[in-house]
Amino acid sequence: FLPPESKPPKPAYDFTASAEKRAAIGTYPKFVVFEAKHISKQFGENDGKGITQEAKNRLGRTCDGAQMSEPWTDKRIPRALERGYPDDAAKRTQIGLSIDKAGYARWIFVCLPGPTGDTQVTRLYVLIDVIGAAMDLDSIPAKARKLPSGGNL
Repeated sequence: FLPPESKPPKPAYDFTASAEKRAAIGTYPKFVVFEAKHISKQFGENDGKGITQEAKNRLGRTCDGAQMSEPWTDKRIPRALERGYPDDAAKRTQIGLSIDKAGYARWIFVCLPGPTGDTQVTRLYVLIDVIGAAMDLDSIPAKARKLPSGGNL
């Protein structure tokens, strides 16, 4: 888990708690938005900065902002609920309100090749907390939308 000090359970993931309560109770986030990336480049398992930077480089720049940025995520949560509950508007509304109230964490799941020469470890799996790793995805500008005629907005 990167950064290691953000590995749950942590009080920081209790999005509903007051600042005083956060010091007392560790928890897992109620909702997590995941993005998965497969990276074939070798990294040492202690190269957290390198892994985090490479994961950030692999995130796409969309018309809604960078993948896993807050604007990008906020636009996709309702779409995900629509796909998950296509015939249940009440359920989508209920879960959407729960997400708004409880908040959500943003984690990137990275699959890497295992360390060179290690026959026991064939893959290295890493979860990166976007906020905890200070990835600053919100400052990456959105990609211009293409108009049907080929122009940009």
